[in-house]
Amino acid sequence: HIVHNILHASMEKAVKHGLIVRNPAHGATLPSYPRDEMRVLDPTQISRFLDAARPSPYYALYHLAITTGMRLGELLGLKWSDLDWKSGIIQVKRQKQDVPGQRSNLVEPKTRSGRRSIYLGKVSLDALRQHKVNQADRRVKAGERWEENDLIFPNSVGRLGDYSNIRSDFNRTLDLAELTRIRFHDLRHTAASLLLNNNVPVIVV
Repeated sequence: HIVHNILHASMEKAVKHGLIVRNPAHGATLPSYPRDEMRVLDPTQISRFLDAARPSPYYALYHLAITTGMRLGELLGLKWSDLDWKSGIIQVKRQKQDVPGQRSNLVEPKTRSGRRSIYLGKVSLDALRQHKVNQADRRVKAGERWEENDLIFPNSVGRLGDYSNIRSDFNRTLDLAELTRIRFHDLRHTAASLLLNNNVPVIVV
């Protein structure tokens, strides 16, 4: 918009000084920028996806993405100490940040609303319990290579999870479930859709 206004003003000056007959920018419309289409999974598709994801080491991550709407970076920033098993509340305190040429690190959410507490249902907690057991097995297999960071969703040696590995597994799971490929971020939209369809107030969603 700023560039358009500057161009328009410059052409008006050119007309005023007799350099051109008419302003070629007059009536011009700004180009539209295509946005990725938002897609959501319906309840039947969610069931198919989660069934296909059961063998995946990221099953619990997918489950939380669908039921809580957390972003991938927030999920990768979760630590076991953020989870209160008794109350079923998990706190979002940090998220993964990638900086080109540097090692990935954890940072606080960009906004105050990004730092929040989320209540998890029984099924989500059960998925996390099984995930913790599976993680213990992976820790044993990794041996001395394991780096303990208390992360709920680390990579195979305990460090911050890798976006590309998760997205590759995500696409394989969608293919296995015979579903059209969507973006991981669409699970966030799916979570919002589920909440709205279950009569959760918009302000809460």
